[in-house]
Amino acid sequence: MAIRDGQRGFTLWELIVVISLVVFLFAVAMENLLPLRGAAERAQVLHTEGALRSALGMQASQRVVQQGSRGLKSLTRENPLDWLAVPPTASAAETLEGLQPGTWSWISHSNILAYRLRYPEYVEAAHEGEWLRYKVVFEENEARQPMNLALVALDPVRWDLPQDVIATSQSATGEMDDDSSN
Repeated sequence: MAIRDGQRGFTLWELIVVISLVVFLFAVAMENLLPLRGAAERAQVLHTEGALRSALGMQASQRVVQQGSRGLKSLTRENPLDWLAVPPTASAAETLEGLQPGTWSWISHSNILAYRLRYPEYVEAAHEGEWLRYKVVFEENEARQPMNLALVALDPVRWDLPQDVIATSQSATGEMDDDSSN
């Protein structure tokens, strides 16, 4: 290529250096940004858990007012996602394996609410699989008086995220520092 009017193009070495710098910066950015996917999923799951627990409390109050305490036990057989004003992304899957990543589903034959993890590499669970399972539990004493009604996680879960990512997601979502949820 002929040089015209003092114009000159980039040399091969200059192009190699610039491309190398761009690749290096991209690799560093990805290493720091990828754990944020797990933090975002953790925040979404914790938010949904909180909304479900609040909805359970409201449903329980409504049942007690309408039917007395005898109406509480039926909550264990209902889909908790139906109690939410704005439910999360849900699936009609009837098995854990049928769930799409990032969706919730009510498995009616076992009365289990399940969430299929979108990024399971950021979660250490006590079971094999890529899902979190929950159940509404009702307990009564010998006199058949209600003792406990709660949404319970069936599997212990530990979110395997760097502490600085967890701190960032907690400050962004307004969560309190709770080691049991990370």
